[in-house]
Amino acid sequence: MRPTKEMILETKQLVNETDRTIKQIIKENDLELHTIRNKEEDEKTIHMILVYGIAIIIVLILSYQAYRFFFSE
Repeated sequence: MRPTKEMILETKQLVNETDRTIKQIIKENDLELHTIRNKEEDEKTIHMILVYGIAIIIVLILSYQAYRFFFSE
């Protein structure tokens, strides 16, 4: 049995709809992945700010202690 033109057109439509659906799913997954990566980068940035901030505070405290030790009467 040979396929009719209607069958061929229906098959093409189904393939096109499936292709569009797959592309939409891929786009959504890419957006989710991008969002997850941005959150991870933001968390790393916050952690680095905290680490550097604490390091600066420690240096200031140690500098003050050294100043008091060497220059106090």
